[in-house]
Amino acid sequence: MKQLEILQSNFNNQAFEWETKERQLNKLLAEYKLTADNAQTSEESWRSQLQIAEDNLAVARLELNSLKQKYVDLQKIFTAEQEKSQGSMFDLQELTVKLETSKSEMNEFLSRISELQQTLLSEEQRYKTLEAVNNNLCLQLEEMKLAKDQLVANKVIDQPLNSHSPE
Repeated sequence: MKQLEILQSNFNNQAFEWETKERQLNKLLAEYKLTADNAQTSEESWRSQLQIAEDNLAVARLELNSLKQKYVDLQKIFTAEQEKSQGSMFDLQELTVKLETSKSEMNEFLSRISELQQTLLSEEQRYKTLEAVNNNLCLQLEEMKLAKDQLVANKVIDQPLNSHSPE
C-alpha cells in the first residue's frame, strides 16, 4: 500500500512537471508566433520555411497532448486498481506486473517528451536562423531601393544639363 502511495505521489509530481513544461512550451510558442507576426514576410522562400517550422511545432504539441491523455488514462487505471485492492484481496504479482508496465510506459512517455523538447529547440534555432536571413534580405532590399533612388536622382540631374548644352 505504501508503494502505491509513493507511486501515486510520483505520478502527481510528473503531472505537475508536465503541466509546468507545457506552460513553458506554450509561453515560448506564443512568443515565437508574436515575433513571426511582426517579422516581414516579403521573401517567398522564407515564408515557406517558416510554415514548415510552425507545422513541426503543431505536430509536437499534438504529440504532447496525446502523451498527456495517455498519462490520464494510466492514472485512471491505476486509481481503479487501487480501489479494487482496498475492497478485496488482490494478486500482488499481477499488480507488480501492471506497475512495471506502467513504469515502462511512463519512461517511454518521458523519453518521447524529451525528444519533443529537442525537436522544439531545433525548430526554435531554425526559426532564429530564418529570421536572421529575412532581416538580411530586408536590409539588402532597402539598400537596393536607395541605390535605385540615387540612380533616378542622378538621371534627373543629368537630363537638365544635357538639354541646355549647345548642339
